[in-house]
Amino acid sequence: MERSRIARAGELIEVQRIEVASGAPFREVGMTLVADMPPLPVEALAAGQRAGRLWVATDPADRPIAFVLADLVDGAAHVQQLSVDPAYARRGIGRRLLDRVAEWASSQGLPALTLTTFRSVPWNGPYYVRCGFRELSGTELTPGLIELLAAEAALGLDPAERIAMRRPVPCSCHDRAVPASVTALLRRQFDLTWALAEYHLDRLEPADFLWEPAALCWTMRQDPDGGWRPDWADTEPDPVPVPTIAWLTWHIGWWWSVAADHVRQRPARDRDAIRWPGPGDDTVAWLRELRAEWTDALDGLTEADLDRPSAYPWPAEAGFTVADLAAWVNAELMKNVAEIGQLRLLRAAGRPG
Repeated sequence: MERSRIARAGELIEVQRIEVASGAPFREVGMTLVADMPPLPVEALAAGQRAGRLWVATDPADRPIAFVLADLVDGAAHVQQLSVDPAYARRGIGRRLLDRVAEWASSQGLPALTLTTFRSVPWNGPYYVRCGFRELSGTELTPGLIELLAAEAALGLDPAERIAMRRPVPCSCHDRAVPASVTALLRRQFDLTWALAEYHLDRLEPADFLWEPAALCWTMRQDPDGGWRPDWADTEPDPVPVPTIAWLTWHIGWWWSVAADHVRQRPARDRDAIRWPGPGDDTVAWLRELRAEWTDALDGLTEADLDRPSAYPWPAEAGFTVADLAAWVNAELMKNVAEIGQLRLLRAAGRPG
């Protein structure tokens, strides 16, 4: 069976190819306008990928064969696009991707999935009914859905055939005190933390990274060869220097890379092996890639995996497990993200005007 995970930044062109291929069957029913429509722009896919709302199903070689992109529309998780490579059709892949979006929506406390589609095309409206959706009447349409349907009509799609549908999502936040598994709880905690990270990462400016709010700071220093090295001491100084956003993003990248190494049971990288990309978008992209790698690893853990001993970030004899490591990642990420957010807000508040 295929696996599903958050898409990676380097897979967006392949995602576009899947969307184009999945439109070919429309030509067979005379809907050439739909078949010839261009795929979603790379910019839209990239925004979804960065926000953790673009999932792919992959073959045994980890190549994408289907994808789903979700957005937020009027307080619901809106399925913006679901596409399956025709070579892998009729295997339940689309349904399982929808279930993945529903799990995410539940973890976010969202009440439903919504989408717009063709009422009569067999692999559209009737298919979504089988997946738990129902058609919304005119009085049930929310402003956002009305706007989407109007935009589709402006593209030439028949408004008499276009419908909006909704599928309720049981909210794990209210239906039970804790998730059904340790993995689900760890993932929910991580998603909540990453939502805060995205809020600040989206708003960082290049000048924020190396801004020093105090005389005593730890930051990143550029070497003559163009590389960057962190301020560091094996024993924590007293008083503790204030870290810059540059240092904090390097620090996250360092401990997160090593944590992923331990979870995947591969040799852990040395601190000096971690390369900070520099102030700006490249570092933000680096952290988002680490996020995709981490969630991919986390989602693949079994209960037995979680019970394995972990020698990071504690000594091997401390008796902690991979589950403890994953919980520590959530806590450490929340701490570092809060520090980044505070520095960003402090710098913005100090600017004139």
